Amino acid sequence: MPVIRIATFQDCLAYFAELKVPHKIDAATQLIEIPTELPPLVGQHYIRFEKALPYVQLIQPMVRDVPADRRAEVEHAICVANNTVPLPGFAYQYQNNFIYYRLTLPMYEEGMLATSFQKQQLSLLKNARDFLIPFRQVVDGKPGSQILDLAVAFATASRPGA
Repeated sequence: MPVIRIATFQDCLAYFAELKVPHKIDAATQLIEIPTELPPLVGQHYIRFEKALPYVQLIQPMVRDVPADRRAEVEHAICVANNTVPLPGFAYQYQNNFIYYRLTLPMYEEGMLATSFQKQQLSLLKNARDFLIPFRQVVDGKPGSQILDLAVAFATASRPGA
């Protein structure tokens, strides 16, 4: 029987098996690692079902090894982006110096349509992809205040025929 709703970690695993999505799991932490292949965004993204809270975290690491001297500009860029984009979720992980994008989904007993869950996952990847190069440019020296202009320039340059 096809998976229609996702309410639990096991439901999600069954759905990914049904779709033949390659993934690794850590059952103890209810974490799923999925390859990301959406150039220029390549790596892994993570889905974590919280054990004590009715939430699922969708997390896409974006830019690693942010130098300490660029942290303030990165923080500024994150604030500008999150206050402008329709679906905010950019963040900075201080202990390991990387930028990531995260969506937190409420996951109550009734769950969520599997197709809606998949749309949320695609939103995570699209937003991270659209801002990957602009955030790298900020890390490389551009002012954080320019993040939106950098994102528009990247989108324009990425269009077919541009």
